[in-house]
Formats: sequence, C-alpha cells, structure tokens
Amino acid sequence: MRFRSFIVSILLLFTLSACNSPEEVQGKQGNSSKESKESVLYENTSYHLSVGEMEGWLLEKETDEGRLHAKFTNNQSKAIVTVTETTKSFENIKDELKDGAGKVDVVQDDKASISFISGLNEKMRTDIYIKKHREFTYVFTFISPLSAYEKKENEIKKFLDEVHLK
Repeated sequence: MRFRSFIVSILLLFTLSACNSPEEVQGKQGNSSKESKESVLYENTSYHLSVGEMEGWLLEKETDEGRLHAKFTNNQSKAIVTVTETTKSFENIKDELKDGAGKVDVVQDDKASISFISGLNEKMRTDIYIKKHREFTYVFTFISPLSAYEKKENEIKKFLDEVHLK
C-alpha cells in the first residue's frame, strides 16, 4: 500500500507543477511514422521523446493530461517517464520527490539523479533521473525489488540509452 502511495505522490507532484493546459496526445506505440532503421518502442512527438525497442520492455500505459506519463514494465521492474513544463530546479524536484516518498534511505544523490530504498516490507529500489530539454523537464523513474536490483541495473542503463530527446 505504501508503494502505491509513493507512486501516487510522484504523479501528484508533477500534476501540481504542470504549467500549461492539456495537450492532445500524439504518442505512438510501435514503429515511428518516419522511416527508420531502428525499431521504436514508444514515440511522442509533442514531447520530442522516443524510446528505442528493447527486449523485455513493454509500454503498459500512457496518459497525457497536461503532462505526459508513460509507464513501462519489464518483469519485476517498472519505468515511469513523466514529462512536464516546470521552472523548478533539479534540487527542488528531487526534494519534493524525497518528501513524497516518505521514509527512505538515500543511496545516491547526484546533480541530476537520486536513488533510494523504501522502508516497505519488500524493499524497493527507486532510481530517478531528471533531464531538461527544450521547454520540458523529463523525469525517468525506475522501480525494482531491491533483491533483484543488481540484475536489473543493466536493463535500467539500457533503457536510458534508448531514450532519445529530439
């Protein structure tokens, strides 16, 4: 239950920080409308975002209500891509995410990323990466059971490598 509260807190944070009214979703699952040699798992031209095809990752859900939320799954791991317009600094965003997560143990806190472990019965590792591109702020959240994190770490890195901001 606490895990769901954490996810809701992350989504609520970006709901409250969005600056513009809703836009029409132009995302696509599957191949890009452009001719491309690479397969595309996900593309959203409104937010200048595409994610290349990767083994095991699937788009589970996409919503756009003034900010984009795209949820991907890969066995026990989840990736949530949130895109919004915001003037908040990375430090302010990270502080709000930590506050919304409740009691956590921070294991890494860099300039544009933060990683922490939740205090739930089944400990979960959350890695959050933040990028700004054009007028948007992109937040990439990865959630995996702590017990499987070492195996999932390479999948997270590969996912980030397949993210293309245009």
